Amino acid sequence: GFIDADYLLKELKKIRQELLKQKATHAANGRIKDIIYQLESCGLFLAHLDFSDHSGKLENKRKEIVEEFKTIKKIQKYYGKRAAHRFILSMTHSKETVCDLLSCAEEANTTDVDIIPLFETIGDLNQSPKLLEELLKDKKYRQHLKKRGNIQEIMLGYSDSCKDGGYLAANWYLHQAQRKLSDIA
Repeated sequence: GFIDADYLLKELKKIRQELLKQKATHAANGRIKDIIYQLESCGLFLAHLDFSDHSGKLENKRKEIVEEFKTIKKIQKYYGKRAAHRFILSMTHSKETVCDLLSCAEEANTTDVDIIPLFETIGDLNQSPKLLEELLKDKKYRQHLKKRGNIQEIMLGYSDSCKDGGYLAANWYLHQAQRKLSDIA
């Protein structure tokens, strides 16, 4: 079964406070303090697991995407929500694609997940600010973001944009996208 990291952290902090009250500073500032710091920064695992898939799968292999979200749900059940909470959608081309991915998550009953569009081509980098604005205006997607602390992570790809437009163009469009996306956020 799953051990709740937040519960464990709370209990360890109580123990540490009791040690400090009893003037057992060496014990309170030793390994128990280190474990508290580890739990605060990493939880019960060293790093979380990111899921990533290509947007094209939404058209012809949707069931596989839904199964990936079910796997995220299982990981969260056993290791906590922070263990796996991100789904990166490569080759994101439209708001509809992102919303379709969210529908897959809902179909799998996995709503504690961040949907992260990855813009990779010159065209997608150029369109990313418009797409973000459309997402932020979408009522259903805004509800999802509200549950996620109103945080929207976005990834910008260098490799495909470089292949698509060359080194100089790729860097220019990456710079432009970063600036415009920051302004919108």
